[in-house]
Amino acid sequence: MSARYRLILQRPLQGLAPSLALPELYREQRRIDPLLSWRELPPIRHFVCALDCDEPKGDLLDCWHEADIGCQLVHAILGLIHSDALEFSNRQALLLELYDVSERLDRARFSDNRWHLGLELAFA
Repeated sequence: MSARYRLILQRPLQGLAPSLALPELYREQRRIDPLLSWRELPPIRHFVCALDCDEPKGDLLDCWHEADIGCQLVHAILGLIHSDALEFSNRQALLLELYDVSERLDRARFSDNRWHLGLELAFA
């Protein structure tokens, strides 16, 4: 079985796929979360909605998050990586994922778009 997170935006951004796969973020979450709580930020799992949410259900389930908090989260994780607080086996791939997330969330902020992380499981 393999698993990964997906960045899901409430409304698609023009010119980009509706979701973004984040396997490295999923892989490193357990190591990153304690450092986020030390910085008084919620853990990554706080942003995961286990269901495929559409707008009405997402609001009822409190799945959607403001893009600003997502930008804060990504910048905090990037800061941890650049500070060498942890060694990451696949550092470059994680950085690329985070830069993609940052770009999408920056664009989402300007269009008043919200987001959450979805959990995708694949059984082999």
